[in-house]
Amino acid sequence: IYVTPVISFASGGQSGSCSSYGSGGGGVGSGGSDSSVTGVGHVSVTLGARPTEGKPVDDVALTMPLPDSVTSASMSTTVGVAIFDERSKAVTWKVGRIPKDKILTMTGTITMGAGRTPKDLAISLFVTFNVLMYSSSGLKVASLRVENEEYQPYKGVRSVTKSGCFEVRC
Repeated sequence: IYVTPVISFASGGQSGSCSSYGSGGGGVGSGGSDSSVTGVGHVSVTLGARPTEGKPVDDVALTMPLPDSVTSASMSTTVGVAIFDERSKAVTWKVGRIPKDKILTMTGTITMGAGRTPKDLAISLFVTFNVLMYSSSGLKVASLRVENEEYQPYKGVRSVTKSGCFEVRC
């Protein structure tokens, strides 16, 4: 799975952006600015699957916790549903199974109240997923030998690749 978030705000004639694979500076969270961020920010998240030997990537969900000063969020997705929970101040994007050869996107806007600096907008994304019958390490069982048993054992392995705690920092 790969995730590429981009979050940008324009405030006081200055704009800042954040990207997980960015150029390494000058964006939101890089410090050096004392100006307050208010208004509307634009969010774009791209999500896709790397090759998994033909196995589908299931139960995909992305959670994006937002700062307390966010008053509203409106998101649209190419696949699945994105919901903003006003109580927990988080956007949850439930994708389910990633379609083969398709890049998924979530775009939208978040509205900020007064009092946040660009440094406070260091947002993380949390992704969960499962890939059944796939070993991401490539580990395979070549043979199975059981001694002092009369029955013939069956060499079978069931693999599940789970995301664990997969965090993308912005």
